[in-house]
Amino acid sequence: MKKLNLLLFAFLLAITSFASNYSTYYCNVISHETGSITGSLTVNGYFICDTTTIFTGAMEFNIPTGWSATGTSFNGTTGNAGDSLPFQVNITYPTTNLPFFPVMVSVTQKADAWLFPEPGTLYDIENTQFQVYFTPYNTVEVWNQYDLKNLNREWLRPELVADTMRVYIPKSKIPVAVFEPIPYPSTQKSAELEENTVEIKVPGMAYQLLTNTLNPDTIALYREYGDGPDSVSTSKGKTNFYGTVTGRLVSNIINDQNVSVQIPLSGIWVRLMDQDGIFDDHFGDAYTDINGYFTISYNRDQRWEGNSVELYLKFVSKTDNNIEASNASGWAFRFNSNIISTHKDTHQVNWGTYDMVGDSHWEFDAYRVTNWANRAKLSIGNSDVTGAKLRMDIKNMGSGSYYNRSAETIHLKDWDADREDATYHEFGHFVMDKIQGRLELPWGENGDIFSHSWDEENSTKLAWIEGWADFVGMMLDAANYTEDNEYGSELITYPNYYEKRYPFVGINNGVRSEYNIACALYDLWDGSNKIPKLPDLIPNTTIHGYNDNGNWTTVDDIEFSITTLCGPLDQDNNAINISDYKEALCSTLTNEQKSDVSRALYENGVVWDIDDEVNGQVTCLATDNIYQDIHLDENVTWPGGNLSTTF
Repeated sequence: MKKLNLLLFAFLLAITSFASNYSTYYCNVISHETGSITGSLTVNGYFICDTTTIFTGAMEFNIPTGWSATGTSFNGTTGNAGDSLPFQVNITYPTTNLPFFPVMVSVTQKADAWLFPEPGTLYDIENTQFQVYFTPYNTVEVWNQYDLKNLNREWLRPELVADTMRVYIPKSKIPVAVFEPIPYPSTQKSAELEENTVEIKVPGMAYQLLTNTLNPDTIALYREYGDGPDSVSTSKGKTNFYGTVTGRLVSNIINDQNVSVQIPLSGIWVRLMDQDGIFDDHFGDAYTDINGYFTISYNRDQRWEGNSVELYLKFVSKTDNNIEASNASGWAFRFNSNIISTHKDTHQVNWGTYDMVGDSHWEFDAYRVTNWANRAKLSIGNSDVTGAKLRMDIKNMGSGSYYNRSAETIHLKDWDADREDATYHEFGHFVMDKIQGRLELPWGENGDIFSHSWDEENSTKLAWIEGWADFVGMMLDAANYTEDNEYGSELITYPNYYEKRYPFVGINNGVRSEYNIACALYDLWDGSNKIPKLPDLIPNTTIHGYNDNGNWTTVDDIEFSITTLCGPLDQDNNAINISDYKEALCSTLTNEQKSDVSRALYENGVVWDIDDEVNGQVTCLATDNIYQDIHLDENVTWPGGNLSTTF
């Protein structure tokens, strides 16, 4: 596993993730607005090097037809760790037939990959994307993906907009929409702000403005009036619309076996809306179940609506168990479905399956990670975890993902939101934080809290904290394998690493190995009695689904519940290594179960000297130094001095 030398502005509060499609460098562009449409555009950005990086080749661009682009030449340039290298992209575009919606521009730069090559290549690739928007008041906006998602705008969907002819709108005619940031963690006020968020429509614009500062009574009054295509009634009375809407929400991903699969999106807030002229009317709510299904019943009286209402679904990246994927202003992401005109005499509407396919819309990541966090909470079941608030933040800058304890937030690099691995790993840190009530910085052998990998030893504290998070990630992947029909592997890095432990040559002290610790804890959990039942073979492999027989010298017949394995965190909030955890776990077990724990640790090389184990000098934990009192100076420099640990 590759080192994660992460540069995090909030590093004193962060726990980093191993599960990242890691690059030696990353890049970003600077958002800005140009005052006129001239046919040319200059975009500035920068590369940040995490380690020594030798750039190769010219910049490559993915741009709209008829556009051209050139960029700063970095061929042969060497960047050292921590370097910030500015670049410039010059774009030319036709000034006629300008696009109504923002268009995406992609910039790609290669580097020699003597460290971390892309699969099937000899080089490392970093790609950044930004949006170019030609405003109706004839300026040009450039937005990086992070800034774009933090605007108080709700972009219309191109496939749902009939008229995309650009028209001039003076900036002075566009309302100033005030959006009060929604506080986090959630409060009564934040719930009211979320509920009263409405969209202000301006004809001729590619987006609606979001505001949550209008008087709720004003919103309720306007929502009572309809203006559908058949709104010809001048009656002062009301028309009653009632019925039930059903459907399913799914997404397509590439799983860890590199196979395209469709997954259900669980826990997502679904709002049934009626499209009106001023403020769209809210008809009802539901949350998708574990298989992505939802049912919403409605019964509303509308004035001047005619005989039909124009219903659509608004999907919000927020659950009913305190999980939300939100932007910097605190509002969850919203995505609207197509519109179905529904007659007053139609009382059953089946929306069918709504598929958030791939990354065609970048905000779909928010719904995927919300689903995975929801599944994680349901799988853990501990009340300290299920009742706790958790925010998911997807960022396109920086390298790697991490859990920020003070903000109760999992920050995910954009590509880490494409699959479940990073979400589940960082959720493991969240679990430790909420159950143990503490999550200290795991200072490592390299003198920082960021560098750790599966293929090398580290401090016992870092190995324990990261090993626990690795285990939770492994367990959640297996417990939810029916979602994407795989577990036991991590795309690109190590196949089948749960049940067929990878023999890293750089590890001789398993007490100081996060990977060995994770595998041991996973073997304590897995077994034939899980719900859903683990298969006899991991899908699409010849590896047994839960039995290490053939890899173990003893019989793999050990199986504990996740409740039992989480118990020691609650018992001993001072546990800072695998030895502390083992003692706390065994204090509640029978003698036979204690023996099982020792076997699982031993079989997975969680011993003081793996060479002694291999040579037969260590035959069980009773003959290993893990059971002896040893004072170890781990050569870890804390701000207050060296860290020493007694076993």
